[in-house]
Amino acid sequence: MRASVHMTRGASDMLEKLPQLECRKCEAINPMVYLAPVVIDGAGSCICLDCADARGWIDGDGNIREGVEL
Repeated sequence: MRASVHMTRGASDMLEKLPQLECRKCEAINPMVYLAPVVIDGAGSCICLDCADARGWIDGDGNIREGVEL
């Protein structure tokens, strides 16, 4: 049996409406994993996981450390 991928019209429309996110720390565009997204008038910013980890905001399990507010 052959599997096929089908995207409905609604899903296609949604992809066109997703904002571009830019990391507030390193300016990476649309990082794969991000925290604290902020979107205003279609423009967005976030903090990428690499930047959060580099600043010690992420624990060994990949969770935000207690007391860190983003």
